[in-house]
Amino acid sequence: MGETIVELKGVSKRFGRIEALKDLDFRLEAGASYGLIGRNGAGKTTLLRLVLGMLRPTEGEVRVFGGDPIEEAEKVKAHIGYLAEDQSYPASLRPVDLFRFFASCYPTWDPAFLEALVRRFRIPVGRTLGKLSKGQARQVGLLCALSHRPRLLVLDEPGGGLDPVVRRRFLEEVIELLASEKTAVLFSSHNLQEVERLASRIGILHGGRLLLEGDLDRLREGSCQLLVEGAGLDGLEAEDLKARLPGCLQARRRDGAWAVTVLAGEEEARERLRALPGARVREARPLSLEDLFVALAGDEP
Repeated sequence: MGETIVELKGVSKRFGRIEALKDLDFRLEAGASYGLIGRNGAGKTTLLRLVLGMLRPTEGEVRVFGGDPIEEAEKVKAHIGYLAEDQSYPASLRPVDLFRFFASCYPTWDPAFLEALVRRFRIPVGRTLGKLSKGQARQVGLLCALSHRPRLLVLDEPGGGLDPVVRRRFLEEVIELLASEKTAVLFSSHNLQEVERLASRIGILHGGRLLLEGDLDRLREGSCQLLVEGAGLDGLEAEDLKARLPGCLQARRRDGAWAVTVLAGEEEARERLRALPGARVREARPLSLEDLFVALAGDEP
């Protein structure tokens, strides 16, 4: 077990009658790239803001580098890089002006590291931000968050505004670079393909609760979808089938059979099906992250 960078214990956050997070336990280790996914209103931004010390929990405890991100804000935030989904800076500034400002805020600012990133990604530092494309401005914001070599990088929709080619190259190289330095990365994204490429660990947040989290490869290996048929399944409702098949997350009628999504590897899922008389597997396939996410969080409108 590596060094703990972020830890939430029994955290709930309420806004009036709305409970955004409910008794949440969460842990992030050094060097991990954690992708947080969930539908709108699931609590992703609330979780990020708690980690950043922008919100205080209603109940529970938040620790970042072992300290309280609100009570020990100066100490904690000196080691955090952050890029918001809607991050913007005055259009009249040039990237070089912005870099000078951030350098004055962080004692650990590394100009050589910044220069290497600027060259690597061909950032036009002499133009004003207003003359940069949305994607270039996004890259500048990310360099501001990176160049003091943070121990924790927090990103809200990091690919926003980047075209697909730039997004893949830029984000993948940045995450790879940070992993080599044991920087922990916590990001939220609606782009599930992006999460699959960038995250070593994922958490599915729904209704303020972590429904499932774990190493991405293990989650893929430990889930599958089976197309099941047989006379013994006739007349069953979806909820009946889910109740009788351990680990069944979703059951839907398809092509005269049941498509069941099971939180188990294929061999184990087939073994569990033996408890259903007459059930036969017509087809089996592994799950993508999107399949798993929809099975867990996609039934409600």
